[in-house]
Amino acid sequence: MSDLNAATINATTGFKFPIVTSSSRPSVQTGLTVFNSDTKSFELYDGTDWIAIGGASDLDGSTAAKAAPDAAWIWDNRPDKTIAMQNALKWIKLPGTSTAYQVWCNFENNGGGGPAGQRHGWMTVFQNYGGPRAAGSLTIQGQNGGSGSSARQYDIWNSSSYYDNILIPRKEGGQYVNGKTHIWDLVKNDPGWDLMKCYNLYNSSNNVVTYDMTGYTDAGNMSPWNQGAYCLSRNTRQVYDILSTRNVTLRSIMGDSISSPGSSLDNFVGLFLDSGNHGGNFDWGEANTLTISGSSNRGFSNNSDNNSTPRMYGWAARHWISYASNNTGRDSHRCQFICWGSEDYAIEITYMVRRNMLYYDKAS
Repeated sequence: MSDLNAATINATTGFKFPIVTSSSRPSVQTGLTVFNSDTKSFELYDGTDWIAIGGASDLDGSTAAKAAPDAAWIWDNRPDKTIAMQNALKWIKLPGTSTAYQVWCNFENNGGGGPAGQRHGWMTVFQNYGGPRAAGSLTIQGQNGGSGSSARQYDIWNSSSYYDNILIPRKEGGQYVNGKTHIWDLVKNDPGWDLMKCYNLYNSSNNVVTYDMTGYTDAGNMSPWNQGAYCLSRNTRQVYDILSTRNVTLRSIMGDSISSPGSSLDNFVGLFLDSGNHGGNFDWGEANTLTISGSSNRGFSNNSDNNSTPRMYGWAARHWISYASNNTGRDSHRCQFICWGSEDYAIEITYMVRRNMLYYDKAS
């Protein structure tokens, strides 16, 4: 590329910069400036990375007119990068779409840390309940419309109803609401979105509780409370499971039903736990094959089932996606945290997504 040397440029209508997308930026050259049509921002390559220098830098998601391309963009372009952000409702208009939606965004958890470093900025796509209290004693709004028993997991995913700005975790000021957001249907067929699965457990007073799994013998459950020495009771931490999709679509992984056909994935996916960003990550390994057991199980190949390698650790991997979710109420989410007995609890399962610009990748 040749350089244009000029003291001034005269134009009657203005100067037009090259227009690119995030995936079609030109070969890097320090000082190169372009206009990114995805982020609606001028960008400058500073010798290390592309940085926003104007245009859409005020797209902070505070209003529909200032809808951001995604929650991670809000985090990356916050004015003061020395301070953190609180979780909040934000307006999002994904690149290539024409409508902005207001959804609950998580800025406080970095998506597991690990080699990927800081990965803040997650957007809610799904929320539902399970456990004994979700079998009739709760009033669950949204998809349930005020009924006392939680909905089937796949009924929510396949519905045509959306609950964008009311799917807020109960502990963060929301109510008991289940359903999905528009973001789910916009991203599920688009490769490259990581998934964060958040668990909150509530008692009959609607307070968040911890479940002391010390000495619990059923060590296969997907929870840091019961995975060997690492998983002793951690009663000050919340559990976050991170699924690094590595350009496999969420629809390929989750399916349209618990028994959707197709067990081979296009690439390896990795799963690890982050217990509230307090320094403890537990790597569940990777797999490129699903384990589907009729209408009761959907998960990943694992060593407990003696699946061929590579496989994930622990039998809980085999039903991480869904277990007993053809049921309503108590078992709409079962053995995702504990396998229910008669506990007077309700578990809240919230799924959030983030574009995996950086990800924990051993399989490349």
